This record gives sequence, structure tokens and C-alpha cells, in this order.
Amino acid sequence: NGSLILSEVSPVVTFGKRLDSDKFNKIKNKTDDNQILLYQADRGGFETYHGPGQWVLFVVESLEKITGERKGIKKAVGMLLEVAKSVAEEFGVSVSLGEDERLGVWSEHGKLASVGVSVKQGVLLHGLSLNVFQTQESFCGIRPCGLDAVADYLIPTSCEKTFVEVGKRLEQKALKSFWV
Repeated sequence: NGSLILSEVSPVVTFGKRLDSDKFNKIKNKTDDNQILLYQADRGGFETYHGPGQWVLFVVESLEKITGERKGIKKAVGMLLEVAKSVAEEFGVSVSLGEDERLGVWSEHGKLASVGVSVKQGVLLHGLSLNVFQTQESFCGIRPCGLDAVADYLIPTSCEKTFVEVGKRLEQKALKSFWV
């Protein structure tokens, strides 16, 4: 059976498979003073920040079970993005889905949600992140997913009640989208 993991994590910059060593060294120099962990993730894409004020959602399940296709990666990515888009719209944020190098959920102010996946033995791993509110460490000067773009946030300031509510909505939407 599959699993859904929803978490707020300590500040970390994760690197996908498309990062070069020069970029890694620049990011390491930016993050050393902030005590932000650096981690090489087994997923596609470039670098991105994860940390407080952001929900990270992982769907771990057979691609065939959730998409009806053994190689349904593109469909699964689309499903993840639709979950984030739907939650953002519930909280009154007008968003659109980006494609190709701008893959993600975008508001008029910047990138609100990112997706990064990998598949092992037909099982979807990793997932999406949704920026809920900005903290002092948020993105530490790193552009989302290696893009020349800025991050946007669902709500303007930290509010634990709203943050928890966003998490509940993400969980409900993901369960309905992937398993119900």
C-alpha cells in the first residue's frame, strides 16, 4: 500500500540531478553562515529550498495504481500540481500551472509550488512543496528550482492556524486525488 507524507522540515537546500559543481559551490557559500543543510536528493531538477513555512508532500505509490499507467510520470506530476493549485485557489490566490523549465504553480508574484519526483521500480517518490509563509531563512537568496524567478507565498505572514489548515487541505486533496 502507498503512503502520503506531509511535513514541514528544518532549513535544507536539496539538489536534483541537474546541478553542476560551480553552482553547488556558490550555494554552499551562501548557506554556510545560516546553518542550512545541503542535501543531494535522488530526484530530477535543480536546487531548491525547503524549510519552515513550507509544506512538503510526498506521494509514495506505484505509478500504475495512481495513474493507470506503468510509466505515468507526467500524469503523476500533473496530479501533484493540481493538488497544490486547488489548495492555493481555496485560499484565494489566483494561480496558473507552468510547464517545461517553469514547471510548478505560479502566482502573479512568483513560484508558489514546486514539484520534483523520481521513480524506482515503478514507485513514485518525492513530491511537491508549497510555500505558505516566508521566514527569515526562506530560500536564502536561492532562486526556486534554478530559475531566474522569485518565490511567492500563500499568506503574507506567519500564522500557525492557517499553516495547519493549509496542511490539512493538502492532505485531503492528495488523498482524494491519488487514492479515493
